[in-house]
Amino acid sequence: MDIEEEAQRRKQLLIEALLADIKTERRLGHLEYGTSMILLSLAILASVFAGFGGLLGFLGAQATGAIVLASNLPLIFAKAFKLEERAGWHYRKKNRLDDLKDQLIFQQPAIPTLEQIAQINKKKHGLNKVMQDEWDEKLVSNWESIDQRPKGIRHANDQTKHLQG
Repeated sequence: MDIEEEAQRRKQLLIEALLADIKTERRLGHLEYGTSMILLSLAILASVFAGFGGLLGFLGAQATGAIVLASNLPLIFAKAFKLEERAGWHYRKKNRLDDLKDQLIFQQPAIPTLEQIAQINKKKHGLNKVMQDEWDEKLVSNWESIDQRPKGIRHANDQTKHLQG
């Protein structure tokens, strides 16, 4: 096998890998976003049902209260697991992978060199690292995502410590 054939083979392998990753990220983005919208819709429907049930009198006070309380659970779940943010992350990664695929197909010679293919593959690995770092920093689920208090506010006693010599 000569170098041109090897370059074509590697180019095709990288295109196939990029296409598979793009498909996965698109599917995961749709799943996360769709789940978020379903949970939001459930919360809204439950609240409306409880409101009309209480106002029109076909639900008792306990049933209305229980439905109102339960209607917040889907919102808490969506917020705690950061579903919309995760969907956006998947769509951004998909778009960046798509950019790499386009670079390989349209911005390289018809038969790129092995070095050019390796460079795009290196960019793909760099993208994976950057995206994983973003996920680890911003999208790991924890209870802090539910806490809406402003960050960085200290107690009054703590604020004066840095002023003392």
